[in-house]
Amino acid sequence: MKKTLIVSILLVFVITWGYTQPVTWDVVDNASWIAAINGIRRGGNDRVHNINLNASVVSPPTTGGENTFGTVTGITVNIVGAFDADTEPFSISLSGNGNLLRIGPGHTIFIRDIALLGREGNTTSLVNIGAGGTLQMEASQTNRNIPGGTYLGDNASYIYWEMVGRTRGRGIWVEGGGTFIMNGGRLANNASDQSGAGIYVVSGGTFVMNGGDIYGNYSLGNGGGVYIASGASFTKTGGIIEGAERGEDSNNAHDPWGYEQRQGAAIYNGNGNRWRNSAIGETEYSDDFGFYLNDENPMHMQGWAW
Repeated sequence: MKKTLIVSILLVFVITWGYTQPVTWDVVDNASWIAAINGIRRGGNDRVHNINLNASVVSPPTTGGENTFGTVTGITVNIVGAFDADTEPFSISLSGNGNLLRIGPGHTIFIRDIALLGREGNTTSLVNIGAGGTLQMEASQTNRNIPGGTYLGDNASYIYWEMVGRTRGRGIWVEGGGTFIMNGGRLANNASDQSGAGIYVVSGGTFVMNGGDIYGNYSLGNGGGVYIASGASFTKTGGIIEGAERGEDSNNAHDPWGYEQRQGAAIYNGNGNRWRNSAIGETEYSDDFGFYLNDENPMHMQGWAW
């Protein structure tokens, strides 16, 4: 009886151990990146996957509503690069228009010390976080003047006539039920012909900013850096969101023809129609009195904006 019990316990331990150990994928070229994605898609539910990005790669886009990591659920995927303060991080860039990452239900994705790069003329967000999906952005450092760390951006064109007809949320689009947690890193240089160039959060979606830096995003609608739709959730306990008139690092929200007033160069929140055009500092929190200034947008002018 005692021997049978011991054997049963050992079997349970072995089975549990086999299913809970992380799977490691070493990415050294485009082929090994594709192999990692397909391995995760076929690897079953409730698994942890560690992707070590050891080279810059070019990825085909995720299109047609399909999730990057398929239909498995309960997965955690850690995509991590090697940190060097003096060197640009290894990158994953797009080979064509579409989402670089489309995060589905039951998918939790962590990124750290890598760069996710969009492309000029892209017609959708670089990252799409669907219902039940989570993206958490970490970084060894966030100083925008130092190359190393985590970077997400460079999606779409800043030329007005090339922006018309594009879609919202050029950096990150958070669907209802999706969650984006920003603990560090830089989200920059994205553009949209509508609202929310850096981040667009749909009703029911959640954006938590504990750190990081959002700058250089340009929207022809409201919310250059961040757009929070009515019914969406936003919490800020740290990090920087640049405002208008900050040079090349500005977040901007304006109609370059001057026909309509745009608001929220830094952030626009549809819950009560509140906004802020000036920069938001590290120690300014979303529950502070006066966080939303509803201040004048200095970029609004008659005629061409440049």
